[in-house]
Amino acid sequence: MLDFLKRFGLGILYVLISPFIIAFLVLWAIFNLGIFFMEIAKGFISFFKGKKFFPDFQEDVEAKRILSLEPYANDNANVEPQPQPQTQVPPTDNNQNNNGGNSSL
Repeated sequence: MLDFLKRFGLGILYVLISPFIIAFLVLWAIFNLGIFFMEIAKGFISFFKGKKFFPDFQEDVEAKRILSLEPYANDNANVEPQPQPQTQVPPTDNNQNNNGGNSSL
């Protein structure tokens, strides 16, 4: 019986709160539609002014700036590369497999 009363109470609560939730969702949708149409109008205006429909992102501006500096990055192209140390010692004839050159086990 207690479980039924809990469920019934939650049902009544949902019925009372649902108009507020629906009103909030409608206002949120109207607000977002307004922003959508404003962005479209702003894009059309900038397009007919000869600019891009959508402006560049901050990351795009930074990437274009870095790529424009790329020709200056090759100033050190005439420097010879430093030799890398050899990481493996080649085997010698008298020290093969640490058994005096005898490969049979």
